[in-house]
Amino acid sequence: MTLIEMPTIGTEVDFLERAKSIAHIIESEAEATERETDVTDVAGDAMREQGLFWMFVPRHYGGGQVDIVTALKVIEEVSRADGSTGWVLMATSIGTRNSSFFLPKEGADELFGGPTKAITAGYAAPLGTAVEVDGGLIGSAERLQFGSGSKFTTHMACVMRVFNEDGTQKMVDDKTPDIRAYIAPKDQITMLGNWDVMGLVGTGSYDYALPERFLPDKYTLRSNFWTDPALPVAGSELNRGTIGFAGHIGVVLGLMKRALEEVANIVPGKKRQGYDTTVDKNQVFLTDFARADAKYHAVRSYAFEVLAEAEEFAHTNGEVSAELTSRVKQVTTWVHEVGTEVINFAALWGASQTIRNPSALGRVLRDMSVARNHLAADPIGLIQSAGPILSSWQRAQ
Repeated sequence: MTLIEMPTIGTEVDFLERAKSIAHIIESEAEATERETDVTDVAGDAMREQGLFWMFVPRHYGGGQVDIVTALKVIEEVSRADGSTGWVLMATSIGTRNSSFFLPKEGADELFGGPTKAITAGYAAPLGTAVEVDGGLIGSAERLQFGSGSKFTTHMACVMRVFNEDGTQKMVDDKTPDIRAYIAPKDQITMLGNWDVMGLVGTGSYDYALPERFLPDKYTLRSNFWTDPALPVAGSELNRGTIGFAGHIGVVLGLMKRALEEVANIVPGKKRQGYDTTVDKNQVFLTDFARADAKYHAVRSYAFEVLAEAEEFAHTNGEVSAELTSRVKQVTTWVHEVGTEVINFAALWGASQTIRNPSALGRVLRDMSVARNHLAADPIGLIQSAGPILSSWQRAQ
């Protein structure tokens, strides 16, 4: 098990400024990242040297312990430079957060207590199976998908359903199946490839497998997404389900921001047949640009407002309210819908500069197309979130 040396992180570190300081490196590596189907070592090293992988990790372990809005702004900035790199940072920083907060203390101390630390990520669906034994589980997973950022991880989460010896599903209570995530050292993992896609190409989201083995309790997260933190410090109260959805917001905001930057710098002086002005002075373009700009800023402000309120509510009350849980799901879905609209607008007005490679705008368009298909952005999210939100508007009888 090889951990990664983490740079010293002071208590007053500005992670957003750190992200901005390396954005030009990430941007310059974007074409190579897409070509290699993995974030390049140059871009990955830049994020490691700035401590971005560990920005959520508790200060107790030397991490940044940032709030969720700060983290999303960091992910937004990296995603603005390159969508795949931002996605990898999202997946690994949140996975590392969850391990450092929610593993049993013995396991967390081993992975984060020294000068070298873990980087973890992995797929949340329970596709593995296990049975409980003394001190842990015996389990395996034949194929887990979407190992985003696996190139940079030291450990991969392997989520599995726990079964009784008679083959029946083990339950936590009458309604809740026993699902656990084993944080497996990378040398126990078999990488299976299978990442040939149209967008977010450089995320290295390969399939992976865990051969059958003993899974010690100290490396296992228990009880689905709502495990009580082993290290109850500020930030740990926001459950893993909520933060897992919210992380995708930062990526899409970054893609939107880059799309608006790109089209704003493409249109000056550009002429189109039948236009009596250059594109940047055309009334149709200007109206559409003003709308797209407003959409980006409006949905960004709402997302940050909801997430800041959810984190504060959880800190005060120990959990996120039903309404705020619904609003996180609502705004995550809505960010993706607005992002699709804004990026499609920019791609249309970018004309041939969108479709001729290399094209940052073309890459953003492809990345958004894939991000939009993620489970976190499924349209059913709006249906599922509507009830508690509707109730919040109704007057008490």
